[in-house]
Amino acid sequence: MEDAIVPEIEIPKTEVRVVLRFNTGKVPGNPLSRSFKIRDDFCRDVLGREFSEDHDFERVSPEVVSEGAVRAYMLMDLNVETKGKDLQKIPLMFIGITYNEAGKPIYYKLHSKKVADYCSIFRWGGRD
Repeated sequence: MEDAIVPEIEIPKTEVRVVLRFNTGKVPGNPLSRSFKIRDDFCRDVLGREFSEDHDFERVSPEVVSEGAVRAYMLMDLNVETKGKDLQKIPLMFIGITYNEAGKPIYYKLHSKKVADYCSIFRWGGRD
């Protein structure tokens, strides 16, 4: 996306799990379309490609459709080759997204030990 602010975020081209954190009140558009907007913006701006229904998988926290401004999360398994792999072998990245007044996304790296624990409850690559 033109004018998106993307710092030096290097996402592996191999299998990787990415957790996106955002404030629902900062995401422009219809609350029911937020998860698609965030997913599509991230893939286009950071990955340089579209989301793949065949090789990417997403999980969205229910708060994403909240009318108010709350913190929400999206977990994305990217470049999935084999479902059900041991999560210890999959890199994990934690990235924040916000939107400026013009509706352009701003990305930033985050760090949290709790994220790895939380993510471990979800099977790699989604369900069969």
